[in-house]
Amino acid sequence: MQEEPEVLYPDPGLWTKTSLIQLFYGIMVNLTSVTFGIAFSFSSVMMPQLSKVDPKIITTMTEETLIVSVLPFSTMIGNVISGFLMDTYGRRKALILCEVPMIIGWILIGFAKTPVELIIGRLIVGLGCGMGMIPPRAYVTEISLPNMRGVNGSFPSVGIALGVILQDFAVASLLALCEL
Repeated sequence: MQEEPEVLYPDPGLWTKTSLIQLFYGIMVNLTSVTFGIAFSFSSVMMPQLSKVDPKIITTMTEETLIVSVLPFSTMIGNVISGFLMDTYGRRKALILCEVPMIIGWILIGFAKTPVELIIGRLIVGLGCGMGMIPPRAYVTEISLPNMRGVNGSFPSVGIALGVILQDFAVASLLALCEL
């Protein structure tokens, strides 16, 4: 049995034009991960607002638990849907399609007047989060040269952390402005 020869790609280095282009694409494709960080940290900001003395939406403890826990649950379902979308339509179209439930879910959350509307909005956002977690990694590893896969592969985690930071910073800033 004949052994396949190992293909060695020339290492263009990190600061070449080719590597910088791939780095740019890696960052752009993984910007969807920022929205996941925002979605996951949103409940830590929203729950104190629902518990204050005169909330706009009155919730029970069970509803608050559902508001927080429905997002990770629906994320798992979105992951499975994502695999189907990638196999059917390709990685790039799956990236675009994952934003549709994110937009619909955030609109529902933004205009929610009842706890049920918040739960449904979080459920839909969770589907979008799950649908969007896999395609960026698959797409970036397919378009990257071997010397850039590690760097580009780290961006989803960086994006999620950045989303959490942005969410918490934005809310802290708004609360500080409201106190003035």
